[in-house]
Amino acid sequence: NPTYTREPHAGQEERYWYSHRRQSHTHTHPRHTQKHCHHFASLLHTYQRETKKIERIMEEATDDVTLNIYQLEPDDETIQQHSAAVGFFTRILTPMGMGAYHTSLTVRSHTYSFGAGAGIVKTQPTHEQTPPGATYHSSIFLGSALNATNANISQIILKLRTYFHGTSYHLLNRNCNHFTETFALCLLHSAQDLCLGKAKLLKKYPGWVNRLAKNGTSFINHGDVCDPLEEAKAAIGAEEIMAKESFENMSSSNSGKKEEKKKKKSGGKKELSEKQKAVLAKLKQSK
Repeated sequence: NPTYTREPHAGQEERYWYSHRRQSHTHTHPRHTQKHCHHFASLLHTYQRETKKIERIMEEATDDVTLNIYQLEPDDETIQQHSAAVGFFTRILTPMGMGAYHTSLTVRSHTYSFGAGAGIVKTQPTHEQTPPGATYHSSIFLGSALNATNANISQIILKLRTYFHGTSYHLLNRNCNHFTETFALCLLHSAQDLCLGKAKLLKKYPGWVNRLAKNGTSFINHGDVCDPLEEAKAAIGAEEIMAKESFENMSSSNSGKKEEKKKKKSGGKKELSEKQKAVLAKLKQSK
């Protein structure tokens, strides 16, 4: 019969050593084996849960571009802390169709917004950060994005940060609504549409969202005012794309002209095939 001896080691598993027919074997204590099994099962469960979450997000990710609108209705305490102008604009000018609104844009399961200090912020729709006193108003489907890969969207956002950074925010000249309009132009229209300006762009984007700021800049000149169309063109490199396409068209046109010249020089004659040449040679020999 095998003989067992217990040999505990500090900080290590307890091992039971036994010898039988001049052979030594090591057995892990059953208590530790069970603990390791539970730990592995927990890790496996976590991995499966996170994998399903990622798959669900990828399934829900669509090319739909949605505008989220929030009405700014701050209370008295918020007005004192932030801006009395916002309260005035909302309470007095809202009945005139010139209320204060905050907007964000959702595409590919992420929401993008622009604010003072933070600049452009990317969050999941359920974790969107809204200004103090903002209440949800509505969501509007603007259309389906063109080439809405995550890499393409990240590249557009990177270029938009040139214009929309934390210190560039201005209530009238460059606000969250200017950003969502510019970003939507980048996503929904091609370089050709933007350069030719034929998209009367963003037909579904409501004009009343940013009417307050646009009317304000017409009376008060505070310097550099956001031009969504021009900044969208710059963000997607529209002019460079059009220049490249124009160059390619010119190259193909020139090559076509060269082919026409060759045909004219040859008198417009078609080259004979090998079979035709062989038949012609036989006819000449028979003569």
